[in-house]
Amino acid sequence: MTTIEVERCLWLEIPNILKYTFLLHFIVSIIFGFVFFLIPEMYSDAVGWPFIDPTATRGLGSAFIGFAITSLFGYRTTSWEEVKIVVIGEIVFTLFGLLTMVWMMVVHTTIPVLAGWLYALIFAVFFVLFLYSYFTAK
Repeated sequence: MTTIEVERCLWLEIPNILKYTFLLHFIVSIIFGFVFFLIPEMYSDAVGWPFIDPTATRGLGSAFIGFAITSLFGYRTTSWEEVKIVVIGEIVFTLFGLLTMVWMMVVHTTIPVLAGWLYALIFAVFFVLFLYSYFTAK
């Protein structure tokens, strides 16, 4: 690769779909993040979630808030190289979130069906969007 080709690869613009994915992900993650962080017991009672560990739920909320902030910065960025590692992290996070929710829905019949499959759907949508964006921008 020539120097010009390397510079071109480093500064490729990110696809519009990734911009909108980052924005949507920021909104969804910041909402769930603050709910899980601030009111885990109240939220679990409201949706009928059978397991509650406030410390673990707050930790999950912190992770969601962290990913929300990286998505906000990703939305504001203009080059692929600046967000590539974030996109890879999101692909891994959403894939394992999806696998976890499907596994929990199959193994634990006490989980509320609507909430469980809704979470699985949210993870699946973001997994597909981030994965598609990764291969589009690459």
